[in-house]
Amino acid sequence: GIDVVGFDTETKPVFVAGRPPNDVALVQLAVRGLIVLVRLDLIGGIPDSLRRLLEDASVLKVGVGCAGDEQTLSRRCPGLDVRGSFLEIDKIAKTKFPNLKAC
Repeated sequence: GIDVVGFDTETKPVFVAGRPPNDVALVQLAVRGLIVLVRLDLIGGIPDSLRRLLEDASVLKVGVGCAGDEQTLSRRCPGLDVRGSFLEIDKIAKTKFPNLKAC
């Protein structure tokens, strides 16, 4: 089975002060040899299979900015419970690669 999945989301930015944030438009998942892009904006919601993966605490989801991703996904998908299965790797990457500027 899959134990670790690279994870990220993309959301259209809001440029108007006071306007609520946009919903998550894209979910990106990566495992060895495979990258999956799920266009939530085109399919109108989160597929059951993706919900099950995101809620599965035995599958560690790793990425940068996971806390923000969790919040924006929860807004788009009420009832989604992803607590405890995300690992923020920003600080780990900066520790291992101190000259890294992208994180």
